[in-house]
Amino acid sequence: MPRYQYQWVPFNESERWNAAVRACGHFDTYHQSAYHAVVSSQSECFVGCGGEPFLFVYEEEVNSGNISSFHTPSAANGADSPRAVGDSSRTIGGVAKKRLRLAVPILRRRLDMIPGLESIRGYDAISAYGYPGLLVSDSRFAAGYPTSRTAQAAERATGDLVENAADAFDFSEYAVIRSRFQKAFLAGLQELEVTSFFGRCHPLFPSERFWYAGIAEIRRTGQTVALDLSLSEEAQQRQLRRDTRSRLRQAHEAGVTVRVSDDIDRFMLLYNTTMRSVRASSGYFFERSYYEQLFATLGPQRLKMLFAEYDGEVVASAIFLLSVPPDESHPSRDAVIQYHLSGSLTNACTKRWGGGTRLLLDWMRRFGVSHGYRWLHLGGGLGGRGPGDPLFDFKAGFSKRYFEFDTVRWIVDPEKYERLVSHRLSGYSSTERETILSSDFFPLYRCS
Repeated sequence: MPRYQYQWVPFNESERWNAAVRACGHFDTYHQSAYHAVVSSQSECFVGCGGEPFLFVYEEEVNSGNISSFHTPSAANGADSPRAVGDSSRTIGGVAKKRLRLAVPILRRRLDMIPGLESIRGYDAISAYGYPGLLVSDSRFAAGYPTSRTAQAAERATGDLVENAADAFDFSEYAVIRSRFQKAFLAGLQELEVTSFFGRCHPLFPSERFWYAGIAEIRRTGQTVALDLSLSEEAQQRQLRRDTRSRLRQAHEAGVTVRVSDDIDRFMLLYNTTMRSVRASSGYFFERSYYEQLFATLGPQRLKMLFAEYDGEVVASAIFLLSVPPDESHPSRDAVIQYHLSGSLTNACTKRWGGGTRLLLDWMRRFGVSHGYRWLHLGGGLGGRGPGDPLFDFKAGFSKRYFEFDTVRWIVDPEKYERLVSHRLSGYSSTERETILSSDFFPLYRCS
């Protein structure tokens, strides 16, 4: 009988948190305790912020012969070593055992902070802003894990895409494990008095099938774009769309330059101007303290703020998050750079060569290649939308590699959920109630 257990790790126990994340072999900045310390310090009025961070960790001992692609953690990671969570392998009765790990971070939010629900006790949970989806310590749940070494070599040489093993392998070997994980996660959420959970999956770590089989609704929200930095330079250049290549050349010829900076005020000016131009909701206008804490907790090694300048004027800026510092080896060599936030100015000069944002992305692409990162993830379009959205199409000019972006909607306590919706809507007119009930918002009792 396989042994399994679960635990909640609070974000202030950062060594335990990060050890459990690293034990999965592949991870992102969005999974780490430092990032959750930042977003939890912000008001819930900002998208994916507020609440109390927890990391759910599930562990199960299985026969290593059954699932052979586990990540085996190294003991050379110092204080962050996954050995703090438990040995990854051992032998019982002559049978080799390995420990499978699944981990997912959440933000637990109080219900009595919602207008109209001040008298209600309890919580709900969401994912932090970004892509802090479920991690699985099996390399088949990491992007870029093709079905054979031959296919992998061919992809890196040509840039042509091959089928991802996470989509190709027989998931039936995980069916029983999935059932136990779901029961454990349900029990864990009930312990935290959580009524509903909204999760954002990670496009590069496709583990959404662990949510299937009835416990939650999985929504295909859209697609995202990522650059595979392990491809040869020639192959990466072939990924560039013709207009992107032309705009980059024009920006270089115009004398646009790129510099690294920590000028938060200048970044906020460009970012907020851009958000207003696309009519973004107020939840995307982060306060200065958000950027200050990002710098303070991640530091210049894991956060890069870039500016593009033309004729002495800043015309574009962007923040990139690095899953590990440039001088640190990554356990699975799948280190990720996230294109987190950006802003730009548009004037007659910049229109001629398409602004400076392309130059920032290309600068970071080259930085990632030279420092051994595997992925530069650009994200998707507005609201997670895919092809046809102008923002997505802009990003797609850098890569033909698209990934699916899913969200998880789970009503943990259906009876309480219905009471909350009814209570929340009691002050609305019948027309307003119909509009809210027919909306796609989740959870409905937070719709305003």
